[in-house]
Amino acid sequence: MLTLLRALWTLIRWVLLTVLLVELCSFAVITVSNLVIYGNLREGSRVYYDPYTLFLNLEGPKKTVPQPESPKSIIWCFGGSTMRGQTDNPAATIPSFLARKLSADGHDGVLVRNWGEDSFNSLLEANYLQKLSIEQNETPDLIVFYDGANESVYFSQYRTPYAHHGYRRLRALIESYHRSAFGLLKPINAAVQASFTKELVDKFKQVAVPVDKDDPAFIMFANLVEQRYARLAQEAQYRGAQFAVVWQPAMWAEHGDVAPAVKALEQDHFINTERFSTMRSNFQTVYNTLRSRLGKHDFFVDFSNALVDRTEAAYQPDGVHLTDAGREMVATKLAPVALEYMSRSTRYRKRLQATANPAGQQAPLQSPGSDRPDAPAPTAPPAETAPAAQ
Repeated sequence: MLTLLRALWTLIRWVLLTVLLVELCSFAVITVSNLVIYGNLREGSRVYYDPYTLFLNLEGPKKTVPQPESPKSIIWCFGGSTMRGQTDNPAATIPSFLARKLSADGHDGVLVRNWGEDSFNSLLEANYLQKLSIEQNETPDLIVFYDGANESVYFSQYRTPYAHHGYRRLRALIESYHRSAFGLLKPINAAVQASFTKELVDKFKQVAVPVDKDDPAFIMFANLVEQRYARLAQEAQYRGAQFAVVWQPAMWAEHGDVAPAVKALEQDHFINTERFSTMRSNFQTVYNTLRSRLGKHDFFVDFSNALVDRTEAAYQPDGVHLTDAGREMVATKLAPVALEYMSRSTRYRKRLQATANPAGQQAPLQSPGSDRPDAPAPTAPPAETAPAAQ
């Protein structure tokens, strides 16, 4: 009997050691891949919990430079880290470049808000829009969703219609108790689902397992994305605003001709590595399927080839995030689109007609959102240190 117990204990020790070694190896692989792809050991940024969006950047929204003192019209820009701006310079983000371009073209008084958040896709952006519509005492003339990349990345990883950053870990925290008998050990079950090993399995799907266009989960995912945008466009019109989905450019899915000299500059980018051909194919499958389905809608703006005429490197090595030059190019091409959509806004048109002063100038917009009841100020981030998004 004693011999049997010793053998059992030895087996348990080896199993635990093996699990620990697998988790350590998974941690090492994910950390190194983050460093190679994003230039950081951790994916995402430091965040705090938010009941609407699950998480928000601990530093708060990135300020747009410049901001008019008396805004005449308002644009809200949503998106992931590309919209927020992978730069420490707030003047070099897409919203800041857009604000300066509009001003340079004679459209003074346009307030451009940067609501971009690292790792957000359209699902989390829709929740963020709901939060701001309630808590922010301001009504925009135009709402812009700058999307495509994170929709493609997170479905490729999780293969669920509701894919978003941290999907498995967050789901485990809620469901770990009742989901199985193992849920009696809730913290352990949640830890298993949130482990680096599970995360590595998800990333392996993204890199090595092709996305099936006929997969019911993928079909439902595409349906929901289209329905989400269509409903957001309707709700924007109810408020007298306009809604635009700008399908962001990405090296992963460009289908135009790029100058050979520029290709030579970008030849060492991560996306050009042949061993990631399945990963690139998965991205293109999701990206192009959504692009094709959304193309029939008036709210859709196809920027998939917006950077093919670049004369210098516009992408960072991951093939999605942009350089300063790339962000400026996007903003320059976005400016006339924004003006066109704002001209359709009933709020914008009524203000042009009804608030012209005797000198023929637009009267400044009253306090932003003055056509709405007073609303509480947005909730500030908590003071305590928050964990980093993985």
